[in-house]
Amino acid sequence: MKPASNGTLPNPKRGRTVREVSIKEVRTAEPVRGAQNLRLPQRFGQLKQGQQAGTLVALRQVDESLRQAVLDEWAARCHNQVVRNPAGYLFGIIQRAISGDFKPWAGKSKGPAPTTAPTTESTPHEVVPPEVAMEHLNRLRELVGKD
Repeated sequence: MKPASNGTLPNPKRGRTVREVSIKEVRTAEPVRGAQNLRLPQRFGQLKQGQQAGTLVALRQVDESLRQAVLDEWAARCHNQVVRNPAGYLFGIIQRAISGDFKPWAGKSKGPAPTTAPTTESTPHEVVPPEVAMEHLNRLRELVGKD
């Protein structure tokens, strides 16, 4: 084969064709399982299926008595704070629970009402007569003025 007069080389494989095949990869996740005894927070349903499944697998490593507390804590913190990565935040709480560093505070539910009558120290909303309030204010003014 000789080069053409314009300087280009001929293609010796002119009879061949090239096909482009596009393969579409589809990832599937198993349905969320392992939540038999757990009350999943509404926010949990907003996670991607893979994140839900991964979370439930990770929760199996947490002591069974702490699993619900972990989910409740996560839901309460996400509700009370701005959390940019809820799934990552949940995995962090799970890791602390696995390592024994989990201390719930935001998800604690209020316990049953006390069986004894509350004292005046434990009821901050009790209305005090104006005379008593003025006595306390005057006493505080005396104490502040004695510096």
